[in-house]
Amino acid sequence: VDVLACGRPMILTRAPYFDFDIEQIGCGWWVEPGDVRGWSERLTAALSDRDRLDQMGRAGRAWAEQHLNADLFTAGLRRVLLDTVGRGSSTVPLRSDDARG
Repeated sequence: VDVLACGRPMILTRAPYFDFDIEQIGCGWWVEPGDVRGWSERLTAALSDRDRLDQMGRAGRAWAEQHLNADLFTAGLRRVLLDTVGRGSSTVPLRSDDARG
């Protein structure tokens, strides 16, 4: 998904481990697993409309900035770690400069 942050549209084989829909976001297209013709058709269509590719790239970048940024990642990781150690407390500092003296 780094390509989203780079502002580039995506063509991906549909897979269950993506928890977002690139077609709904407007940043790319899905192709079904094993669909060679689908890949060929999607690539041909994509390359024929450069303006649409630019628009999709901007949409992907905007979505990534809102949903895949470092603050959100860090907050999610913090929740997982707190749940893992069983503390469930939000008083553990996220960074050393957040520590209360």
